[in-house]
Amino acid sequence: MSAGALSIVQLMPVLAPPVEWYRAMASADVAVLDADVRYDKRAKAMHRFNIITRNGPASITVPVSRPDGITGRKLLWADIRISAHNHWWQQAASTLATVYGPSPYFDYLMPEFASFFSEEAVGRSVVDYNLALDATVRRLLRLTTRVTCAPPLTDGHSVYLPSVPSDIAPSILHHLFTQGPNL
Repeated sequence: MSAGALSIVQLMPVLAPPVEWYRAMASADVAVLDADVRYDKRAKAMHRFNIITRNGPASITVPVSRPDGITGRKLLWADIRISAHNHWWQQAASTLATVYGPSPYFDYLMPEFASFFSEEAVGRSVVDYNLALDATVRRLLRLTTRVTCAPPLTDGHSVYLPSVPSDIAPSILHHLFTQGPNL
């Protein structure tokens, strides 16, 4: 990298990614979040994150729904909305409280995330929801990396592309509730 060149990390706006994503972001000058990700129902990381329970890894899923009437183009995750299916937010909030309630930082930090696990989330775009949760995490971690939403970079910048979160890597929420807001 030449003198004065920016280090850039390019990320998909997934839901509550693992701590490694935030470490990658913290080590870069700029984080580019691709808000124009094409919808793929197999991309579970866009609306699912992992926690660690007494019995091992478990997932919390935020149900989504496809809009009616979009024709002539591919769907984007920005078109997909958070669903009200089975009042999922009640189960998600209860699960987080059961699993992380005894953790040292849960009572201090959960109020920061309460709106994400409430009926307020219903109808939001998946991308907007994920970006808003990400902004809350970055504020709590005091990350100073400049973040921008843009299409993927292809112009020769030095770009680090972390892999999509694994099926068992715990969410940043696990890290925050158990170890606090530090990387």
